[in-house]
Amino acid sequence: MNKILKLIIDDYHNQKPSAEYKFALHRYCEDERKFMSSLNKKQVKEYLGLDSIASELNVVEQNEFANYLFTYLSD
Repeated sequence: MNKILKLIIDDYHNQKPSAEYKFALHRYCEDERKFMSSLNKKQVKEYLGLDSIASELNVVEQNEFANYLFTYLSD
């Protein structure tokens, strides 16, 4: 990965979240808490495993988008 791109990605990850993001995150957490309270222990374990994989996928997706955008703007 290009050093400039890595610096951009690292810098982005250190940015403070916007008010809009905080609001959406709060809503998500509230709904997730309600959902998880309806699950049994086995379902909670499975859900948390799936959520972990989804989080990894989200990071990869953000990095690929940053890479695409950087490449597109560089050309």
